Amino acid sequence: PDSKTVFLYRDLPGFFNSWISVVYTGSYWKYFFMTALRIDGFFTAQNMMHMLTYFKTSYVDDSRLATYDGTRGTPFFFVSTWLLRMQKAFDLIEADSSNFFHARLRYNELAAHKEQIVLKVMKQLGIDNHPEDCSKIRKAFDAESQEGSNMQSVRR
Repeated sequence: PDSKTVFLYRDLPGFFNSWISVVYTGSYWKYFFMTALRIDGFFTAQNMMHMLTYFKTSYVDDSRLATYDGTRGTPFFFVSTWLLRMQKAFDLIEADSSNFFHARLRYNELAAHKEQIVLKVMKQLGIDNHPEDCSKIRKAFDAESQEGSNMQSVRR
């Protein structure tokens, strides 16, 4: 009953770049050849649609996306995925602003000002913070939680 929601989002260029890095294992050459030859429309985007059933129904339900007559490759998929997420968040805020969202923050701000942003979000959520919280926050951001996986943030 007293739960709080936080909406963490990334700007479109950052979201797109991050997912391209994951899907094409950090190789911009692979991305370039797949999209230039339009192979991505047959393989990559189709595989992503099967993985994300929510977005599959959203593409059909959204008349703008269903009637889009351009190439439906990787760029279309990721841009429209981001747009659908942002629209859904906006709809939730418009429908019930008291329950969605108690704090909103951009990924870029969090990445640049880790401790300050986390403390600010804690304050917005009504969570008391103590002096030792800063060292715990710093320690949490020092660790690479996805190291060794294909979600790792460093280019390979």
